[in-house]
Amino acid sequence: MAVERRIALTIDDGISGLTFGGDNNQLLFSSWDSRLRLFDVQRNQLTADFTFYSPLLCCCKEEEGSAVCGGISKEVLLVDIGAEKSVSLGQHEDCVRCVEYWKEGRLIISGSWDQKIKSWDRRSETRKNVWSVDMKDKVYCMDVRGNACVVGLADGRVLGYDLRNMGTFLYSSISPLKYQTRCIRIFPNCEGFALAGIEGRVAMEYFGQDDEQQSKKYTFKCHREQRGGVDYVYTINTVEFHPIYGTFASGGCDGVVNIWDGEKRKRLTQFPKYETSISSLSFNGDGTLLAIAASYTWESGDEDHPADSIYVRTISDSDVRPKGMAATSAPIPQTQVKIEQT
Repeated sequence: MAVERRIALTIDDGISGLTFGGDNNQLLFSSWDSRLRLFDVQRNQLTADFTFYSPLLCCCKEEEGSAVCGGISKEVLLVDIGAEKSVSLGQHEDCVRCVEYWKEGRLIISGSWDQKIKSWDRRSETRKNVWSVDMKDKVYCMDVRGNACVVGLADGRVLGYDLRNMGTFLYSSISPLKYQTRCIRIFPNCEGFALAGIEGRVAMEYFGQDDEQQSKKYTFKCHREQRGGVDYVYTINTVEFHPIYGTFASGGCDGVVNIWDGEKRKRLTQFPKYETSISSLSFNGDGTLLAIAASYTWESGDEDHPADSIYVRTISDSDVRPKGMAATSAPIPQTQVKIEQT
């Protein structure tokens, strides 16, 4: 039987992001109430709580003991959890929508509504901005894995970069989705990425330009229901890959979390419906836990809604293991993708 518990914390406004960041127990999350918190799910206790002066839109873990967040203030903030202090690495000219940590390059990557992505080196005494790239439109979503960075833009373009050489593309195209992209996540093997948006569809895209890779691309409908002969389509806010099996979870404004086998194009599991929208998901490092942010995302405007909550669900092997695959505990190896010259 599945085990799930609600984290007993009062969260005063929407949950904008949560992540285990590869850790098994320490869950980091940001929210519109201007707070960044770290929760130990094994001990069931809050281990850190920082309050800033404006709403936070994103967060990620950096080196052990540090985190990064950003939001309405336009600043990229480095948080030393052990020392209980934070410093500003620098600013964008508009809200910071995404922050990710590039482990291989030991740089922080930020994306903003000012139409730029920037990298920051916290090791520098001046916390210097290493580079800045003009995206030509607002950054709506972003992901970093291995040496790859994929960015979804307001005009529908999706750009993929090799972070070791920002002058070249891994991918450059108009999104296969017709409407706004809400989430991008790179496959655990780094061969491609999934993107999801407001139209109740998920697209699976590949970096490789050979026929074999391109033939794997597809989109599928999900997070929809029919009531009274009417089709209701819900925004998909979040996609998260399982670190061991490469299957993935999706969460939407229907309050539903699904687990999918992307290669076989089948749904493996659907959890019981939550009381409000799913705004963010994160598997822990060994894939045995899934953190679920049930938090209204204002898809219907200003209206009464259930309290914003975080649930931690124990994941069984049968929830996430593709049918016919042998059980394993080894993480998926990453593939070195050839850079396409443009």
